[in-house]
Amino acid sequence: MAKATKKTATKSTTKTKAKAKTTAKRKVVKRKAKVTKAAAPKITIMLTHDQIAARAYEIWVRKGRRSGDDAANWDAAKQELQASS
Repeated sequence: MAKATKKTATKSTTKTKAKAKTTAKRKVVKRKAKVTKAAAPKITIMLTHDQIAARAYEIWVRKGRRSGDDAANWDAAKQELQASS
């Protein structure tokens, strides 16, 4: 009878050790995932009114100095400057 009790104790100890190893592995994986999830900072460049106005003027001249296209020229200038920065 004493032998049967000894075997049961050994099995439960082995299970506990195996469980502890799996738990430790899970923690390591979670830590690695948190480190790799860091996003690169997004840099935004602010355009000044004068920069946009100068580029809009260039577009206006290039199009033949037509009147009525102010907003379209302004938007085009803003998009071009944002794309180039």
